[in-house]
Amino acid sequence: MQRKSEGRECKLRWTEQMILIIIAVIILPLMIVIGVLWNSMSQTFEEQAETLVEYKLKESTEFLEHRIDSIYSIMYQMITDQSIRSSCWAMARQSNVAQEKSRMHQRFIEFVSQSDYL
Repeated sequence: MQRKSEGRECKLRWTEQMILIIIAVIILPLMIVIGVLWNSMSQTFEEQAETLVEYKLKESTEFLEHRIDSIYSIMYQMITDQSIRSSCWAMARQSNVAQEKSRMHQRFIEFVSQSDYL
């Protein structure tokens, strides 16, 4: 009876040794390789994400600057427009206020319709 139990202990020990050898030879190096690759890939993804964000910010900034320049241009045209200025003076003198408001409103609509940004 003792021989059978001794055989089992040897067999368990041999099985345990094989499991440890498999872990040491196959699984442990595989885990190390996976860890190194994961670290490398995460750094690459992070760099690509930062590059994409910088590109989008630059693109958005350029778009907004162009849009603001267009709006300033339209505002300058409105301020220097002779019909709007004459309507303002007429309204200040209290002559034909409703007609001048309507004329000014129509002129503002013309300016806005010329622009894609308003």
